[in-house]
Amino acid sequence: MSKANLDGLNLNIFDEIYVQTQGRVPFNTKAPPLAFATQTGTGFEKRKQTVDQWSGPTYRHVPKLDENGQPVMRKDYPTIAEQVREDAPMTEGAYLKNLPQSGFTFEKSVSRWSTSNKWFTINDPRGFQLQIAADNLGDILINAGVLNGELQGEYVWARNGSTIFLCRTNHSAYRAYISPKVTRTDLVPGDIILMGQDTTEYEFLGTYYTTRLGTEYRYVHKQSGKIMPDGWRDRGYWSYHTRSDYEQKGVTFSTQDSKLVFVFKGEGGQLKVMRQKPTKIKIVREGLHPSVLLKTGQPYSIWSNLPASNVALFWDSVEDMEKHGPEFIQFHGDTIRDAKNFGGYSYTRDSQLFGGDYAYDKANNKAVDAR
Repeated sequence: MSKANLDGLNLNIFDEIYVQTQGRVPFNTKAPPLAFATQTGTGFEKRKQTVDQWSGPTYRHVPKLDENGQPVMRKDYPTIAEQVREDAPMTEGAYLKNLPQSGFTFEKSVSRWSTSNKWFTINDPRGFQLQIAADNLGDILINAGVLNGELQGEYVWARNGSTIFLCRTNHSAYRAYISPKVTRTDLVPGDIILMGQDTTEYEFLGTYYTTRLGTEYRYVHKQSGKIMPDGWRDRGYWSYHTRSDYEQKGVTFSTQDSKLVFVFKGEGGQLKVMRQKPTKIKIVREGLHPSVLLKTGQPYSIWSNLPASNVALFWDSVEDMEKHGPEFIQFHGDTIRDAKNFGGYSYTRDSQLFGGDYAYDKANNKAVDAR
């Protein structure tokens, strides 16, 4: 576990937390009760409901006492005290500013019934306990240290995915949190971003129209070449005789897409194509211009969940795509399964993907020999 990996966590840090204790007992700095915390903000009401349900009911029944502080016994059962309803001390949880604090202490390790992973109880100096995961404690031990049970340095609470995380203030995520924020939500080519909780940095290259080609597996009739959708062969009501007339083949499809796609460059230079801008993004660095200028009419290896998305040509306008896209399909349609035909374009992964023997005759919904 390296320091670089620990610093690279894409933590979610927030301004305020909501804390509720187990049994809804008051905070206590001498004997901190176990608690559950979540952040305020978007989606808070649903998360608050989860915290409150975990904490227990808002009231309890306790013995009724007389003016001398003695239990009042029931008349029908003289050995049993009467019960009265009493509201829990913390009917509502506490809203705390998530400001740097020192004085956190290590309490103990625990195991949860639902997992074999170890968790570690940490005492918050404000009088409650939260449990952190092993990787969080490892981050603290490597980068801050623990002396006589006390965590060295200052911390705030954060989230690592769905898990609570005690974040040191010298963590790169906290430094980014307190640094001046990029307020714009639009993307400019060259921006370096994070998507959701993914720690991979992507560079935004721009929006384009695409001509895409890719191999999708279909069931092809051995004699006629008729194509059936992937998964058709698994349908139980087709007889074995009918199914045995088909074989699974990689069929090369192509499509011209008149809707703009968002193009990002990931690790190793791989291009990622998305129909829409990611809903949750964090602009890490503002770019002045993209490091890669995509050339129109040149094939690129891409990753996308859009149909026919192993190779793409990017166009600045629909007119360019409609004019030159068919020329490319016609000229390269029979040779696209061999990436070497594109000169500098040579990706082993795509060479293998385009190793199928069939192309797609759209007019007749038919696979044709492309060798």
